[in-house]
This record gives sequence, C-alpha cells and structure tokens, in this order.
Amino acid sequence: MTKLTYPLTVDTLGKVKALGSRISVNCNICHKHTMLDMDKLIERLGEDHGCMDADLKPRFHCERCRAEGRNDKNFSFIQHADARSDAAIKNDYLKAKGGY
Repeated sequence: MTKLTYPLTVDTLGKVKALGSRISVNCNICHKHTMLDMDKLIERLGEDHGCMDADLKPRFHCERCRAEGRNDKNFSFIQHADARSDAAIKNDYLKAKGGY
C-alpha cells in the first residue's frame, strides 16, 4: 500500500486510494458518467501511475461516442474525496446494501 507523506501531494492512483478517494470520468459530449473501480485501475496501471488528467486520458475513450463516430477523447476526470462521517463508514446497513 502507498505510504502518504506530508506535505501531501495526491499525484498517483495509490495515493488516491490510500485517502479513500475515487475517480470518475465524464464525457463532455454524450454526458456519460462512470465511476472507476480503483482496485481494477491500480491492477491495470499500477499504484505509482499518475492520477492527473494528462496521465489517464491516453488510456481511456468514450465507448458511446466511438460507436457513434464522434470524438471519443472529449472527457474529463473528477476526483471524489471521501467526505463520509465515521458513522456512515461504520454503518452496517449501508455496507449490506452496497453503499459505502
């Protein structure tokens, strides 16, 4: 697991995961929004792979736009910080329902 050092710079996929954050991708043409599976992404690219737009963009395309013959590289990434309370994290009901 990635070790966090301070001052904190969140610049790798491993650090995003270590902070409990997630990354989503949003197509700016068809507005398709997908939350990425951090475990699969790290398995595929490695925990030291960059997490910035320029690091990830070459590895992705919008399947819907590609199928329609549109520009399939007009999308952006969003990092979602884990802003849940401790109570929400420990909530067994949410865990059982596939929530947090």
